[in-house]
Amino acid sequence: MLTAFLNIIIEDENDNNPKFKQPFYRKTITDNSINGVLIATILAYASDKNKIIAYSLDGNPTLRNFVHIDPKLGEMVVANQIVHEQYQWLNLSVRASDSGIPQRTALVDVYVSVLDKNDNNPYFIGGSKNYTISENVEIGARIGTVQASDADSGDFGKITFLMDRISSQVREFEMKLSIGFFASRYHFETQSVTETFTNRFQVIN
Repeated sequence: MLTAFLNIIIEDENDNNPKFKQPFYRKTITDNSINGVLIATILAYASDKNKIIAYSLDGNPTLRNFVHIDPKLGEMVVANQIVHEQYQWLNLSVRASDSGIPQRTALVDVYVSVLDKNDNNPYFIGGSKNYTISENVEIGARIGTVQASDADSGDFGKITFLMDRISSQVREFEMKLSIGFFASRYHFETQSVTETFTNRFQVIN
C-alpha cells in the first residue's frame, strides 16, 4: 500500500478594507497656530495579514492645503496659517490604503474646530471729526459718536471706548464706554465767538 500526503496552503486574500480606530475625529486648534502643531493622530489597521497602511488626505483641495499628514504615522499637523475669521471649521477626510493586491482603502472624516484668539487690534472707523454745539446745550445731550471695530469674534471682538484723560477735556465731556458716543457734562458759557475743545479717544478690546 502506498501513502501520499497532499499539502493544501490557503493564502490570505486581500478582501477587507482597512478599519479606523474611531468612526470619526473631532479636534480643536487655535487660529494662527504655527506650522507643525499636531492636530490629530489618525490610526487604522488592516484586517488581512501582513498589510502596511498608508495615510493621505482626501476632499477639498483648499482645505487640504492647510494641513499635512504623515503617510506612515498618520499624524496630521498644521501646514499653513489658519485664520478663524476665514475658517471656523475644517472638514477633512483621511484615506487609509493598504499594501495588498488589489489595494483596499477606507475613509474617515476629521472635523477641526478653529478657535479664535485675541490677535487683532481694534481700529477706528473714519478719521478726526468736528462737531458744533450751542453754548446752552443740555447736560447729557449726545454730541457725537465714535465708531470702531475689531476683526476678532465673541468676547475678543467686544470693544470699549475711553477718553484720553491727559489730552482731553474730561471735565466738560463724558464717554459712554460700550456705546461709543460722548455727551456734555454741563452748560457751556463762552464770552468769545467760538471756543474749541479737543478730545482724544482710545478703544480697547
